[in-house]
Amino acid sequence: MPSEAEPLKKADLTRSKSGGRLSWILLLCASVLMAYYVVFDRVDHTLTSEIQNRLRKQFPGHFVRVDRARLVPGQSILIDGLSICKSTEQGMRDVIKVARVQCNGPIDLVGIVQGQAIIDSVVIDGLELSIWPKTDGSWSLSELLRGPSGSIKIPTVQVRSGFLRIGHPTGEQRREIICHDLQGSFIEQAIATEDPLVHHLRHEMRATLSSSYFSLLELHAVGNLAASQWDVQGTISKLDYSSQLSDQLPGVIRERIEKLEGFSGRLDTKFRWVKDREQTDFNGHVQIQQGRLLHPEVPYPLDQISGDLYITRNLLQLRNTVGRSGRASVSLECDIFGLGGQAPLSAKVGVRNLALDEQLYNALPQGIQEHWKRLGVQGTVDASASVAYNGQDWDPHVVVRAVNGSVHADFFPYPIQRLTGDFEYRKGVIHAPDLVAYAGNQKLHGSLTLWKSQPRWLMDMSVAADGPIAIDEPLLQALTPRGQPQSGFQRFANSLHPTGTVLVKKARFVRSADRPEIVSRSLELTFSECSIRYDGFRYPITEINGQATLDHDRLVLKDFVGRNDGARIQGSGVANCSSTSLESVDLVFQAFGVSLDEELKQALPTSARNLWVQLQPSGSIDRVEVKIQRPNLRSPMDLKVAIQESRNSDRSITGMSLHPLSFPYAMHEIDCVVDFRPGRIDIRSLSGIHDASRVETNGQIRLHSDGSWDGMLNWLPTSRLVVDQVLIGCLPQVLREPMTRWGFRGPVSITGSTYVASPEEGHASLLRDWNLRADLEDASIGIDHVKGLRGTIQISGENSNHSTTAYGSLALDALSVRGVAVTGVEGPFALSHNVLYLGRDANDWNTKNPSGRRIASSGTPANPMNSQAPVVSASFQSNVRNSLVERRDQGAVSWFGPKVVQPIEFPNMDISDNDMRARTLSGTLFLSGIEPLNGDRAHLRVRLVDADVHGMLVDLGETVTTANGRLFIECDVDGSMDNLNAVSGAGRAWLRGANLYELPAMIRLLNLLAVRPDQGAFDSADIEFGIDGDRIPIKSLQLDGDLISMQGRGSVNFRRELDLELVANVGRRGIVGALVRPFTQNPNANWMRIEVGGTTSNPQIRPPMPLRDSLDQVLLETP
Repeated sequence: MPSEAEPLKKADLTRSKSGGRLSWILLLCASVLMAYYVVFDRVDHTLTSEIQNRLRKQFPGHFVRVDRARLVPGQSILIDGLSICKSTEQGMRDVIKVARVQCNGPIDLVGIVQGQAIIDSVVIDGLELSIWPKTDGSWSLSELLRGPSGSIKIPTVQVRSGFLRIGHPTGEQRREIICHDLQGSFIEQAIATEDPLVHHLRHEMRATLSSSYFSLLELHAVGNLAASQWDVQGTISKLDYSSQLSDQLPGVIRERIEKLEGFSGRLDTKFRWVKDREQTDFNGHVQIQQGRLLHPEVPYPLDQISGDLYITRNLLQLRNTVGRSGRASVSLECDIFGLGGQAPLSAKVGVRNLALDEQLYNALPQGIQEHWKRLGVQGTVDASASVAYNGQDWDPHVVVRAVNGSVHADFFPYPIQRLTGDFEYRKGVIHAPDLVAYAGNQKLHGSLTLWKSQPRWLMDMSVAADGPIAIDEPLLQALTPRGQPQSGFQRFANSLHPTGTVLVKKARFVRSADRPEIVSRSLELTFSECSIRYDGFRYPITEINGQATLDHDRLVLKDFVGRNDGARIQGSGVANCSSTSLESVDLVFQAFGVSLDEELKQALPTSARNLWVQLQPSGSIDRVEVKIQRPNLRSPMDLKVAIQESRNSDRSITGMSLHPLSFPYAMHEIDCVVDFRPGRIDIRSLSGIHDASRVETNGQIRLHSDGSWDGMLNWLPTSRLVVDQVLIGCLPQVLREPMTRWGFRGPVSITGSTYVASPEEGHASLLRDWNLRADLEDASIGIDHVKGLRGTIQISGENSNHSTTAYGSLALDALSVRGVAVTGVEGPFALSHNVLYLGRDANDWNTKNPSGRRIASSGTPANPMNSQAPVVSASFQSNVRNSLVERRDQGAVSWFGPKVVQPIEFPNMDISDNDMRARTLSGTLFLSGIEPLNGDRAHLRVRLVDADVHGMLVDLGETVTTANGRLFIECDVDGSMDNLNAVSGAGRAWLRGANLYELPAMIRLLNLLAVRPDQGAFDSADIEFGIDGDRIPIKSLQLDGDLISMQGRGSVNFRRELDLELVANVGRRGIVGALVRPFTQNPNANWMRIEVGGTTSNPQIRPPMPLRDSLDQVLLETP
């Protein structure tokens, strides 16, 4: 049995033999191959050089390089690394690079050497084709596309892979466009002709290409290279054109499509390019989808653009092009006659629902922008435009149809809404002949024309309204151009606070070539159902109707009528304004039948309103005229209100009445002419009636800014007051109480001036100063005390916070006191602190309190007094004595002879030239003193001088009397005349030149004394008396006669009751008196005592009683 190692050895031996044979075979093959490569490497090198040289000859001016060429005998030539370059300013640039070219055909080395190699087809792999525009306008491939010389047959060429590089002249790689998946073929065909010996060559080329910018480019070209004739057709599918692609394109292409600036979108393109020896033709069709346009001359970004673009060599046509911008839709038809920037064109554009906003504004020409801004255009429009461009000038024809527009013009910024109408633009003119809009819910019709001019567009705009427009704040603000300070018209209109409606009959706004810097305004307005309340006189006027015309800066108002309740109001006027101020104004309003109500009161300034409160007017005014005037810009606004009221007017409404608050004496049937101006009221005439009383005055009232007022009133001679209880009840308390006590009644005519002022704190009276003359006509005091008062009272005075002071004089012609006539009453009086000063006391007060009043110059007392006149004694070395001496006619009694005229010895009396005086009781009465008006006790000085006793007795009612003589009385009285029981005082009386002895009572007395009356001759008497209520105590009574003198005392009262005790003595005159008087110096030496009782009309004389020891006393005591 063989061992296991033997088979192994046999196997090893067999393998070693096989391996040796294989090694020899491999070595042989390597040797053969080495020999082949050595031989063919030389052949390939020669072939490479030959191909490279021939290409260089074919493409002179280019650098040709072939890395390697290999021959496959009888089959093909393989060329690797072929490149054709061209020298440029930037260096060598590849035009064509091919990774491998396979030339198929029965090719052998001998044929190549002999130049008779036949190539049937060429297959190209890895083609890299670079094209760019050259500076001479040609392309980098133009020289390579020249046809071969001679009759060389061009083989069929197939490009199986490659890409296209479209570069920039500068060679910047970042601006290259690379297209990939390049495939194509080139076929040359011989086309038979009618001549069988002549053939035409036909070259056909096909290619496809893709890129990141488009999905597929397909080309089909048919032509003849030698003849440079081509017919190229192609399509580009889904080309995404954008600004990025445009920036990548060479400039020569970008210039030709510069009209597409800002456009982006997807394009599907078909084109055809035909070229022959004489001309080149091109046409294309581009379908636009999903387009978008952002062009600097197009105000809105357009998107959703779609349409058709037809391109020929000299014409671009846009058809069926539509797009959107927001809510707006756009349509475009356009023909562009060339591809250059100055190519003529014509286009038709349609826009629907276009918003008039800032973007569109910014895209408009500057001149249109100015008017756009001035008109404040907003809203939406539809537009259609046809535009023609001849390469130099544009000729647009635009029609804009406002659908829902609005205008808010800066020259009249009132909102105009819902604007519709067509705006047509052609040859520099915008014309809108038929516009419709709404303002304040009212329909407006208008037209607008704009002319292109330098430096600004000219304008003519007209507007008219179908119905009235509400006068509201926007309309008032429209009186001031937008962006300017408040105009004078607006300030004036605001001061009127107007409401209501206005109808714009016609409004025209013009910018003319003469004054292009301004827009003039011309408006015709009709106002209806309006109301105003002017700041300067806030009296409401309603139901206003009228017309107004505004001619640029001149406003004319005419035929304005209105009402305020029952008042009828008319108005007209003119106002001139500049852009910022009211230069002049002249407006006149007239009102008839104006009610004096609360509205009129509130319309007045504060000071005039305060005056109204004091006067409390009621009723109505016949006519009120209000003038608002300003002659020029430098003058202030002036308001004049003229009031006219006539009691004689024929009307059915109530006349005007006044009910003064501080003097509640109502005056009715007022007749007045009053002018009101800011700061003052001029009362040209004012009169009123209260029963039988009538007052008439004129004057001026000043109105102050703090609400107070003051003024002067002049009382005219026709003023006549009938003083009665009603009038007295209206007087201030200082006068009301004494007038009530005195019971003064009767008519009083008043002239003079009074200064009045508004009430102040602590000063309720309106009457401040006065200088008046009161003429009394048959007035009376008390029921029967004083009657028939006729004469004049002149008084001037003033009211202060503390008291009423006055100074004046009386000049009464006549009056009657308890039936006693009093005439020629004259003299001064004064009033201060409720105290009445009479005569000298008034003069003394006036000396210590000089008047110096506001109206002192307006008049003087009727009978001015000498304020410095002294008080004189009874020596009568004064005017008083001179007036009395002329009436002296008394004679002394002679014991033995007849009477002779002898001067009367006047007593010494306290009399002043400044005392009040009067003719009464057949003498002269002097009066002075102090009379408190509050009812306190008075102090009066009463002096009766040179009274004729006979006449006095007659005045006192003694119808039968034989008494005569001259009586002098001096009496000081304290108390009140209202309460005679409280009167006190003292006085003296002197009787001179009397015939007392002829009186019945004295005859009876003398008979008792056993003396004949003519021997008694009582012709004088001296009496000292007092006053105690109604009783007059006689302290001393001295009767002097020729034979007898009598002394006595006692009393008498106002009931004429007598209680006298007389004693008789020897007379002091005559011989008997001269003889006996030395013996009767003792006052106790009286002869007889007599008692008298009864009354003055029936005295009771008791028989005389002899005085015991009288003679003894006389004789014993006589020295």
